[in-house]
Amino acid sequence: MNKILLNKIISPSKHKISIIESDSVNLPDLIGLSEKNTIVSSDYKFSSTLFKSNYVIVSNIDKKINQIDEIADNQIGVVANSLAEQKMDGKVFFYNKYQNCKTAFFDLLNKNVEYLIIEKSFAIYFLQQELLKDKFFIVNDNLFPTEIGFYVNTKNAELFNQVNSSIAKFKEKDEYGNLIDKYYSFPRDYSLLWIIIIGIIAIAAIILMILFLRKKKIGEKILEYYRLNLKGLIIFRVSPTYNSEEDNNDGSKFRDTLNNLQLKYHPLNFSYDYSGNSVKINIKTPKKVFLSDKEFLNNFTESLNTALKELPQNKYMIDINISGEYSDLKNHSSFLIVNKGNEVGLHIDKSKKTILPNI
Repeated sequence: MNKILLNKIISPSKHKISIIESDSVNLPDLIGLSEKNTIVSSDYKFSSTLFKSNYVIVSNIDKKINQIDEIADNQIGVVANSLAEQKMDGKVFFYNKYQNCKTAFFDLLNKNVEYLIIEKSFAIYFLQQELLKDKFFIVNDNLFPTEIGFYVNTKNAELFNQVNSSIAKFKEKDEYGNLIDKYYSFPRDYSLLWIIIIGIIAIAAIILMILFLRKKKIGEKILEYYRLNLKGLIIFRVSPTYNSEEDNNDGSKFRDTLNNLQLKYHPLNFSYDYSGNSVKINIKTPKKVFLSDKEFLNNFTESLNTALKELPQNKYMIDINISGEYSDLKNHSSFLIVNKGNEVGLHIDKSKKTILPNI
């Protein structure tokens, strides 16, 4: 900011004005301090008679500090993250050094400063953190392109009302009709707005998921699955009337048939126990087996029935005792697979569920 521009902005008055400048903050003609020590914006002015103390500009200064005017003892200069005390043009620049803008800001509040000009980033921070619920902020990009924020202490009711009145006049002017309103004031609660937005997104996601499931018929496919729990025993014994010297091709064929069954019905585990003249075949499912084939038990029973019919009854004695249960989202059923001679049958006892259990 050059000397000529500063002379346009600041003029002598009974109140000394302290301005701290940084590369990131410029104060053009649009916002300045008039002959009456007034902050002006277009045709609307804040009268200096309303300010009973000081103006303070808070800025984050890392590179340079320009002394604008001699600082009176009753005025406050604020520098956040600044260099050490500076001497310029033979004059000593007095200021309070703060670790950050937040600390500086609240220290100024404790000193009852009535009006602050603050960098926009700082102003937005205080708005978002809701640190000043009894104070008033304005942040506006369109009317004040220098991106600054204003703080007004609500204890000064006359000034507070004039600020609000000036804002209302800006909004009513035709030339500003197309501008986006970006005024922010405290207190303002955005929690309800966020709840509404999140709720709309959640409802939309649920609707899209339902439509997707209906299109792909995934719900119907899920209902096709059921959990099977099966355990049983097949005992294969040689008949006492059977002559071991006779041809044993039938027994070999039956064992081959069982091996084929194990390959065909892979969800079932087969284990063999050979002892004496008998063979015990243990059949069971793993801890959890989910199937979609509704005819699994019928087909398995029919395969056992076909295998037994290949054996002559006068040579072998077969005992089959397999039981278990299966559950889907609607029904819970128990079943029993047994044989009578070389005939194998399946008995199912169904019962409907009143609630959806853990399956």
